[in-house]
Amino acid sequence: MLENHTIARIAGIPIRANLALGYMLALWAVWGAANGHAGSTAVLIVLSTALLIAHELGHAFVARHFRLDVIDIILWPLGGMARISNMPEDPKVEGWVAAAGPLVNLALALVAAPLLMVVSPGPDAPLVRGTNIAVGENLHGIVLLFVIINVAYGLFNLLPAFPMDGGRLLRAFLARGGRSWVAATEKATSVGSVIAWTIIVLSLFKGACFLSLIGFFILWAGLRERWSVRLKHQVESMGGSAGRFAGWEHLMRQRAGGAAAAGPTAFDAPPDAAAFDEEPPVPKGGGQGLHKGFSEEDIERLESFRGRLKKPGPE
Repeated sequence: MLENHTIARIAGIPIRANLALGYMLALWAVWGAANGHAGSTAVLIVLSTALLIAHELGHAFVARHFRLDVIDIILWPLGGMARISNMPEDPKVEGWVAAAGPLVNLALALVAAPLLMVVSPGPDAPLVRGTNIAVGENLHGIVLLFVIINVAYGLFNLLPAFPMDGGRLLRAFLARGGRSWVAATEKATSVGSVIAWTIIVLSLFKGACFLSLIGFFILWAGLRERWSVRLKHQVESMGGSAGRFAGWEHLMRQRAGGAAAAGPTAFDAPPDAAAFDEEPPVPKGGGQGLHKGFSEEDIERLESFRGRLKKPGPE
């Protein structure tokens, strides 16, 4: 896997870029220069990167408001993510943290839009034809591109599909009032799967390979989130030993794709290595079931455990 490199630090939050993103932007710049659009391509690269960072900082600052730990912000070819540890299963917290990113972009677009009526477009006015944006190297064109990128970031991330912010907002809504977090996750990721397949099918008809990659990523990220929540709640139901199995939960999250998510996906910080050497679940009664026989519940709990089996010590 290509490494992440720290490119800046804002308010104590490391901003890291994946090497693959660097390669992609370099190719983009060369393509623009070869087609006579070096200036406009450079403007597009700078604005899209800066506004993506602003989006993720919105998540990070709201997370800090709720006293959550922000590990860093990762930029990669399919977007960005603010990695947040100790994220609670709280609809209010998740809702505000998820909404912060799109709100930042939409607010910036709203502030900049009136400038379009003030700044003259000039002879080299920007053109918008479908997905092809030719930006005249003038202030009007830059402001227009600024507004377009912000609106695109804001609205696209509000699609109700993990790992985008809309998927987390949907889960927060479904989990309101103390409803099951697992059930809310199942429903939200199911909606996300429908949206992902829609994007994939449309991209095939349009010949947009990049969109199909986004669709498959949404499918994968939704499954990862579903597995992670199922695992966490399964562990918590095993005699209240969720803390002992924190290492296994984190390991499953790493194996399912590591930290992030196109879009702001929050993961716990790496646990202590000793967390992986904890004892497996034992029958109720402090291990006496080993002599008296196992109940069906004990058998199900043991069968669902994956790890080294140890003889339980004395209470």
